Order: sequence, then C-alpha cells, then structure tokens
Amino acid sequence: MNRRNLTLLFLLAALLGCFFQYARLDGFLHFGAVRNITLGDAATKQEPWADADSVARDHYVIIYDPTDVPSMYARHNAEKMDARECEAA
Repeated sequence: MNRRNLTLLFLLAALLGCFFQYARLDGFLHFGAVRNITLGDAATKQEPWADADSVARDHYVIIYDPTDVPSMYARHNAEKMDARECEAA
C-alpha cells in the first residue's frame, strides 16, 4: 500500500471513530431538539382518566427464584411498591 492509501484509511477510521462517539453520546437526539417540541406538547395536554377511581385494582402474582439476583430485586421492588400502596389506601 502506498502512503496515500494509508492516510485515507487513517482519516476514514478517525472520522468513523468521531461519528460513533457522537452517536454514543446522544448527539443525534439533541441535534434537532427545536423541531421536536410538538411531541412534548401532546404529552402535557392529556387529561387524566375521569373513571380512574371506579376501576378495580390489579392483582399480581410474582414468582421468583431465590438463587437469582435480578429475581430477588424484582421481588424486593414489588414488595416496596405494595407496601406504599397499602399505606396510601
């Protein structure tokens, strides 16, 4: 390979590295933030459901594995949420 091809490959690798780093840092999500205002307006204009108080509460059964750490975290978080709802009721 000649020196020109090596230089072009190095520049291409550097540009791709910058591109992927920018994409990794959510740069493209904030790139057109001014044009994305309508989505936020639609979410704030929703009114609460009028019949929410008359609906029966949901009941869940949580099956967990005591030897699995994520399963134990799910059980613990469910117990915390259940305790908060019982205190509020």
